[in-house]
Amino acid sequence: RTEAMVGQLSRDEAAVRDFIADISHQLKTPLTGLLSYLELLEETESSPSRREQLAKCVYLAGRMDELTRALLELARLDAGAMKLHIGQVPAADLAEAAVRAAESARPQTTAAFTLDISPGLLLRCDEKWLRQALVNLLVNAMEVSDTVRLTAREGDGAVLIKVSDRGGGMDETELPHIFERFYRAKSAGKDGFGIGLSMAQSIVRLHKGQLRAVNEDGGLAMLLTLPVLPCADSV
Repeated sequence: RTEAMVGQLSRDEAAVRDFIADISHQLKTPLTGLLSYLELLEETESSPSRREQLAKCVYLAGRMDELTRALLELARLDAGAMKLHIGQVPAADLAEAAVRAAESARPQTTAAFTLDISPGLLLRCDEKWLRQALVNLLVNAMEVSDTVRLTAREGDGAVLIKVSDRGGGMDETELPHIFERFYRAKSAGKDGFGIGLSMAQSIVRLHKGQLRAVNEDGGLAMLLTLPVLPCADSV
């Protein structure tokens, strides 16, 4: 009976993953087209009031497009369909690229970034996916703080990457839930979906690393630990 229940649960989870992936895929194309048409209308509209209304429509359509893309990536992670291509990546280059991507994701941000990376530090990782994990951590910090700091150090057989803010931290009772999918803390910014941190944790785990959150120095610190020892070229 227990085996049957476990089997049914596994099938149910697979069905949910497939449903999310299918719906997200079906929504992606029309949303992309809708966003393009709205942007064109906004550019050609002469009425200030109508331009303002169209700008709001562009923003909302962009948010929907962002959500569907995130759900597709989550479905890939959940299904184990993602293959990591491990290589040596300069930590400084990865951090700078993540900051640029985070700023593009939140163009209205006023956050100031500070990078403190050990000179010559290399990461064994999949550059694309680890960058995405860092972007999610940075965006999460940007939503609550005007000051975001990213540091990277090597020691004790691991690389420690820290993304910290000065947003006042989080209630200790909420910390155990922060990486749960669709969980939104009381202090969360208005632009979050509640899946960015969950995705970041999944990516880090695929790299055989760990991700945790602690209150520190008047804010929240995300501590990402990656092993230094070489692993397979692809996982």
